[in-house]
Amino acid sequence: MKDFDGALRYFKASKEMYEQYYKYNHVSMAAPIANIGNVYNATGKYGLAIETYQQALELFRQNGVEESAEVANIYANVGTSYRLSEEYDNAVNYFAKALALFEKLLGPESHYAINCKKELGELEAILAEERSGFSRQTRLPLKNIAGKKKGIPVKKK
Repeated sequence: MKDFDGALRYFKASKEMYEQYYKYNHVSMAAPIANIGNVYNATGKYGLAIETYQQALELFRQNGVEESAEVANIYANVGTSYRLSEEYDNAVNYFAKALALFEKLLGPESHYAINCKKELGELEAILAEERSGFSRQTRLPLKNIAGKKKGIPVKKK
């Protein structure tokens, strides 16, 4: 069983220690702040996660760090939060930012870039489905031969 409350306490304590050691807007503060966002994301508090990730991104901006793998990773985390909260257009925006940085910094074949491409492909499929009037929530469940659930799309009314 995962102890998210305990993790949140430790990450907040870590953030406080960083605040005591560094001045508040030091770039090193971004890591514990992003970790707090990860806990919020894992517990379904997507709005808090996005807000927390934005704080970490702002620290990077204040310190002149706008192109790093850490920034790209936070962009991907924001994209994940938006995807999970079904704000697909925002998710596409952040995964695209993450992809651009990962490709620039690590190359288009890095597993980080490949994961962003996968996420973007899935998001584009969801958006295309929504535009066509079909929805994953309105599929009639069926089982295929292997026993995995499939569905027949049903037009929204």
